[in-house]
Amino acid sequence: MTFAAIVTCSILFICEFSAFMTTKERTDVVLDSNQDSTLKINFDVTMLDMACDHITVGVWDAFGTERQNITKNIVKQRIDHKGQDKGHAYTEDELMELEHSDQSFSADELAELDSDWSSSSDQFKHADFESVIQAHDFTFINFYADWCPHCRMFAPIWNQFEEAVNSGSEEIKDADNMKANVRVLKINCVDFEEACVEQKINAFPQIRLYRRGVTTKYDLFQGGRGNKEELLNFARSKISTRHMHQGAHYHEIFAEGCRISGNVEVARVPGTVHFQAAHTNEKTLNLAFTNVSHKINHFSFGEDPTWGQRLLPSQYRKHAAPLDGRTFHVDKFHQAPHHFIKVVHTRFDR
Repeated sequence: MTFAAIVTCSILFICEFSAFMTTKERTDVVLDSNQDSTLKINFDVTMLDMACDHITVGVWDAFGTERQNITKNIVKQRIDHKGQDKGHAYTEDELMELEHSDQSFSADELAELDSDWSSSSDQFKHADFESVIQAHDFTFINFYADWCPHCRMFAPIWNQFEEAVNSGSEEIKDADNMKANVRVLKINCVDFEEACVEQKINAFPQIRLYRRGVTTKYDLFQGGRGNKEELLNFARSKISTRHMHQGAHYHEIFAEGCRISGNVEVARVPGTVHFQAAHTNEKTLNLAFTNVSHKINHFSFGEDPTWGQRLLPSQYRKHAAPLDGRTFHVDKFHQAPHHFIKVVHTRFDR
């Protein structure tokens, strides 16, 4: 009996001790008793290709409160890229190549974009002049009118030139000795008066060379119209100066990045905190082509819980700072990552 009692007591002791040492999870939803009117946001973010002079921190909340260029409790630290490429601005040709590098068209779309605007009663819509320009590296256009005698005299020469270039029998190369995508076409300003008015055509025939990405600027042909060689020589002289297919790639613009850290106090209502590219007194940025790739070293709410995260159950640690250590690369223009976080006041008791 004594031995059995000892065994029984030992088993009971082990079970009780195990139950005491084992944590059982229980979740209760309660009304938040926190009466604080503000909430602290802690951050440590590295902007990979943005100089510190061009970064500002701002907040906005649902009450309509907006604060820009906050500097209190914020530290900016200049950082190097990789010790190699120090960054440089995109050239105009690089921007155009990258903007249109993934452009593609269906057969029907291409037929529309390549067609002459000779008549409003053909099978094409001819509704978007700018799309025609954006679809080709260069577009050589003869603006004419049916009633114009000079246009009628010039028409055979233009048709020879148009056939030679569009068929590929006459190649026109860019500054990198690559074949440029050149389209030759004509626009009848009687049928398409609105397009000609928008382009400010004031005489006929008027012959212009447009470059992709620029519909307000063009090269005006003012040479002889006696043969197609004059037109070919003009086109080659202009196109041979442009780098349209140089294998452009996305790269750093600035010679440095910036690590920005600190905290801001915000109202305990829905809102945003934003790290924003901004102009300076000395330099104006083209914000559409600014690289806002970044790494979030730390982002949390409340009194900075970095030290306390180690005490949390492992399955909850990732929820305290879900963005920590993550990098967000922007590989296209006109893009900026947005991060959405739902903040819930959570208390852990043992």
